[in-house]
Amino acid sequence: MGEVSDAEILAAFLAADGDYVSGSSIAEDTGVSRAAVWGRLDRLRTEGFSFEAVRNKGYRLETIPEVLHPALLAAHLLRLACPANLHFLAETDSTNSEAERLLAQGEHTPFVVVAGKQTAGRGRRGRAWFSENAGNLTLSLALRPQLPPARMQTFTLWMGLSTCMAVNDLCGVSLKVKWPNDLHWDGKKVAGMLTEARSDSEMLRDLVFGIGLNINSVTDQFPEEVRPLASSLREAAGKVFDLNATAAKIIVALQKACDDFLEDRYRETFREEWPKFDALVGRTVTVSLTDGDISGEYLGIDETGTLRLRLPDGVEQRFAAGDVTLRKQK
Repeated sequence: MGEVSDAEILAAFLAADGDYVSGSSIAEDTGVSRAAVWGRLDRLRTEGFSFEAVRNKGYRLETIPEVLHPALLAAHLLRLACPANLHFLAETDSTNSEAERLLAQGEHTPFVVVAGKQTAGRGRRGRAWFSENAGNLTLSLALRPQLPPARMQTFTLWMGLSTCMAVNDLCGVSLKVKWPNDLHWDGKKVAGMLTEARSDSEMLRDLVFGIGLNINSVTDQFPEEVRPLASSLREAAGKVFDLNATAAKIIVALQKACDDFLEDRYRETFREEWPKFDALVGRTVTVSLTDGDISGEYLGIDETGTLRLRLPDGVEQRFAAGDVTLRKQK
């Protein structure tokens, strides 16, 4: 990333948890001179950090940027002992597209692409995803899974469920998973996911899992057409989150979920936990397909992640893909 030394310095401040850290101890721990430490702190001040300096005590971290910052995010990952291969971009067209480009260039996997802003963020079926630098998280996790495509049928569902459980635990909210790729709170979308893969006849060549998670945005920051449909963790919890700390913990959770899936350690948890976080339980839903809409009573999903629907005539129908809308409850 080119920010390793800054990350190590910031990790020392995070470890101090609001206490003072001497310049000499930072220099010794990071292998740079005290003058170099001072120079780096001075540069970090221009990037939204502030440090209090007290003679014979050292430095204390006072304020941090409200937006994603590459060195601060990396520092939190260091503190979490997460060996993430992190690529940070202040702005890109799409983190999924950037991940695909890095895969084509032979980048070692797994790796994570994080962007402060996307200019062409996308969701399923070519939809746009609001990706302004408004205190939210957009990232993509890239893999070369070496698995048959059939093994990946439940991948996005599992990653959505894992993200939902991790976010609820970390942030004290009550998100639900809406099949096939959204996280909802109070009926509004808080996150969307998109998995894209390339494969040959027998094996997946590479896979990119992208997620956009609204963390600190507020309704007024969304485009007018999506304001009635979207929300954020800030609105769900009634507080502002430390964006970089939260992002780091989510990256850790995503990497663990991915490892569990690839090692086939996920099935029992997926089977037991999905119904608890399923936003469609007990609802009448409409599945939108390319050739029309079909409505019925939601019956859950099967072991392959396929949606089960009971039609008005009593016949059960299953859907491996499609968009789902909920009929408003009276």
